[in-house]
Amino acid sequence: MYNPKNTVTAHGLEDRRETTGLIIQNCRIVPEELLYPVRFKIPTYLGRPWKLYSRTIIMETTMGDFIQPAGWLEWQGNFPPDTLYHAEHANMGPRAATDKRVNWKGFDLMTNRNEAPLYAAGTFIQGNAWLKDTGGTYFLDSRKGPLQFTAWIQINTTTQASD
Repeated sequence: MYNPKNTVTAHGLEDRRETTGLIIQNCRIVPEELLYPVRFKIPTYLGRPWKLYSRTIIMETTMGDFIQPAGWLEWQGNFPPDTLYHAEHANMGPRAATDKRVNWKGFDLMTNRNEAPLYAAGTFIQGNAWLKDTGGTYFLDSRKGPLQFTAWIQINTTTQASD
């Protein structure tokens, strides 16, 4: 039986020593205008682990009402490994409430504001060393703590608009 599901992210690492991750901050996870009327037809989740090690952080982001209350989806069967790290911090919008989120060992509500700056652009991707060369607008810190990928979003938007 076909049972489709959408995920915003699917991050995976094969080696626990890898220091990469997927961070979404100061974004809007909302449906495209044309899809708004059908936004509830296919369950949508913030993400799922892809491999044994997975690191995904969503913070200071607006979440539309179509995100499932559990927030996160297992990969296959009951595959949310204890080795993953998925976190949320200071999100807003209809589905920002975390009281019905998954209860996985590797899921963190990141309530300690001192933890969030570890994922700031200046720290996590050493953004102060190279982001200025992109020509995009960016912020190394945000109003509540860490990173914004504004540069990536604006660069791609500009590129698409000129094609």
